[in-house]
Amino acid sequence: MGASGKHLSLVQVHYPKNLPALLAFYQKNPRSLICAGGTSLLQSPVWNAPKETIQDVISLSQIPELTHISRTESYIEVGAAAPISQILGIGRHVLSAALESALTRVANGAVRNLATLGGSLAFSDRWLSLVPVLLLLDVRLELRRQSGGEWVPIAKFLERHPLFRPGEMLTRIRIPLEEWNVQHFQIYKSHAFGPLNQLSWCALAQAEKGYLERFRMAVGAPAGLIIRNRELENTVSGKKLPLSLKELAPLQEQLQQTLENVQPRLSFIQKQLMTRTTYWFLLRYLTDLWEDLP
Repeated sequence: MGASGKHLSLVQVHYPKNLPALLAFYQKNPRSLICAGGTSLLQSPVWNAPKETIQDVISLSQIPELTHISRTESYIEVGAAAPISQILGIGRHVLSAALESALTRVANGAVRNLATLGGSLAFSDRWLSLVPVLLLLDVRLELRRQSGGEWVPIAKFLERHPLFRPGEMLTRIRIPLEEWNVQHFQIYKSHAFGPLNQLSWCALAQAEKGYLERFRMAVGAPAGLIIRNRELENTVSGKKLPLSLKELAPLQEQLQQTLENVQPRLSFIQKQLMTRTTYWFLLRYLTDLWEDLP
């Protein structure tokens, strides 16, 4: 299946029938490639890697536990290999509006029939669109190995380096059903951002009796950066609506300071563009918030 130079290297694909068999095989072969929908795998550099580095592939296609979706009063639980189109089938009356918007913007219908939430989380260079929404929703992730598993908050998971320990994989995603009465998701594209050329922006707000009680915001940037400023969120939370331009003015400086503290994975031009674009989204969102209230 893969070729390197003059050598032809066959990649063996394994099809475990259940989760215990999968975890047992992966524990013994931790360098194997996990394949659910395969949309990220098709773009992986592994196919152009030297012969000796190409590993076996483990297909998740025959493990029903990993595509199962269930719902309780407080959360939706999604198997890591459930296609995005299957998640959208839950319906907009259940899914967060921001999450539904982000999911529907994943490529096209054909790709959504293959792509998965698990795949989106497993490849940090593709954290641009879905992950900011999942972060704001306080999603929890089940990480399993043959020896056991644990539920990890997504914020903690995103800070891990590497994301997974040997033999460990993502099996379930738990999405809280929390009330946010104004939600927004936006994608901005620019060639200045490089190969993936886009910036994603998500905001959630809970406003009651003329006050902005809670506010959250996150930005998905190139190079796998997810940016969230809790100080900025606290600055606007508790304010009386509508917010004045005087109250909004200091937010641009806070955004600028946040980006200055980012590791040097973004150029000066990218940082400037991110600051201005994010501030524009933020201004439009907060000034229109009063009109958008149900």
